[in-house]
Amino acid sequence: MAAAKQLATYFKNLLARGALAHAYLLYGFEPPRSEGVSEKRRVADALAQLLEPNTIVLSECRVLERDEEMGIDAAREAIFFLWQKPSAAERRTLIIDGAERLTPEAQNALLKTAEEPPAHGLLLFIASAPESLVPPLRSRLQKLFVTGESKKETEKWPALGDAIFFLRSSAKEKKEFLKTLIEREKEGDIKAVSDFATALMSLLRADIVKNAAILGRLCRRLTVMGRFSVNRRLQLEAALVEP
Repeated sequence: MAAAKQLATYFKNLLARGALAHAYLLYGFEPPRSEGVSEKRRVADALAQLLEPNTIVLSECRVLERDEEMGIDAAREAIFFLWQKPSAAERRTLIIDGAERLTPEAQNALLKTAEEPPAHGLLLFIASAPESLVPPLRSRLQKLFVTGESKKETEKWPALGDAIFFLRSSAKEKKEFLKTLIEREKEGDIKAVSDFATALMSLLRADIVKNAAILGRLCRRLTVMGRFSVNRRLQLEAALVEP
């Protein structure tokens, strides 16, 4: 899955067939947006709105924001909300934006709910990569890859030309390009890596089945780069250059 419009149609069809799952993980790397709203969050909000179509203020939706505390107490409060019976819709929705920030204790608490959810509950986790969550929890979630930009938007980026060049290059040329990319970042081009990664993903998503492995590797490595002090060039090589 890619664009938000496609996912909206996908969810509408699931609702019409009564086939909506009880827990999803929306994942995919995106560069920071000026308004602070990711495409994954927009998809989650749109699904919550589908479940409460006749109101603007969603009384049956609780959002655990990425700048909130993500410990065991926050998880328990969110779970308590989810288990209460809805009055304005058939389901209650819990959106966890920035699920990679959940502590292990919080993830274990949510695991129990993911295993035995209330019939009226819907869990939506938002993270950069599935590996951000502990294996038992992520195994209980339906995973949907969400890209950050449309092809039309990426055509405006200089990074798109870099991404096209990269895909057509040999392994040696790819390594040289990534070395240059990291040097640009060190010299002050702070968006060099994120712009390139997003443009590259926009090309790879044209065949999501064929490119699923590389997209998964790239998401994992970008998540590691964002959370830890690591060799960024080697992380990108591990994701993008065939061994």
